[in-house]
Amino acid sequence: LKPGTIVDVADPDTTRFWEYVGSLPAFHTPKYSYLAHTTTDSLPGVLRYTLFMVMAHGTPLGQSWFSKPDSGYSVDNLPPLAPHSPLAQAAPGGMNVSWQPNSEADLWEYRVYRGADSSFVPSPANLVGHTALTHLFDPAGSPGARYKLTAVDIHGNAGSYSLVTAVADVGGESTLHFALAALSPNPVRGSRLSADIVLTRPAGARLELLDVAGRRIASKELGSLTAGRHVVVLDLSAEVTPGLYLVRLSQGAESRIRRVAVLK
Repeated sequence: LKPGTIVDVADPDTTRFWEYVGSLPAFHTPKYSYLAHTTTDSLPGVLRYTLFMVMAHGTPLGQSWFSKPDSGYSVDNLPPLAPHSPLAQAAPGGMNVSWQPNSEADLWEYRVYRGADSSFVPSPANLVGHTALTHLFDPAGSPGARYKLTAVDIHGNAGSYSLVTAVADVGGESTLHFALAALSPNPVRGSRLSADIVLTRPAGARLELLDVAGRRIASKELGSLTAGRHVVVLDLSAEVTPGLYLVRLSQGAESRIRRVAVLK
């Protein structure tokens, strides 16, 4: 049997159908163990149990014994890594805080806190804001302020903090790295896809949606945006069918590509 196969075990004590997970050879030992995944993680205050049952086969084939069903639950207690490469620089009317995206599949959002020195303790009182993107504007920020950033997953696990000091001048364009930093939402269920991009110079750029064969499905000319971080919205028309696509950001000879799933 392949994992995932649905089996009717004809157990006289139950009318359930079971999903085959895996098997172990019998060595006539007193105990056996097997690492089996639960169907979903539990949430705080909500325990989601997964039922398990063990079936033993004897020789000749046809002999079977069934254990009593038992259940268990799993809890996601693994936080994301700290956001890396944070940058806090002056912008008109405040400070722009940015960082590189995390790679965890269950990432939910980032939270940014501000304090007067590096020893401040993040709390709701000094929370600047939270976002699913990789930058946040702080209208009350000023050079010299300290920021602490943390990543949070869908189960509320917050990782360790990255510390960055706000500066008035980051030293010109050489500190920026051309990037297609993040896509939101991903997967897409509507007709709008936001791309978090970083440009290193004020030159024409283009954002494209390609199918897996490299054919252009949608495109947006970005014009001559200033160097820095920008959020660009790409319209996914009704002609975009569900599937896996590539988003490409290009500026001159440079390009960056990220995958996106369309579910609409």
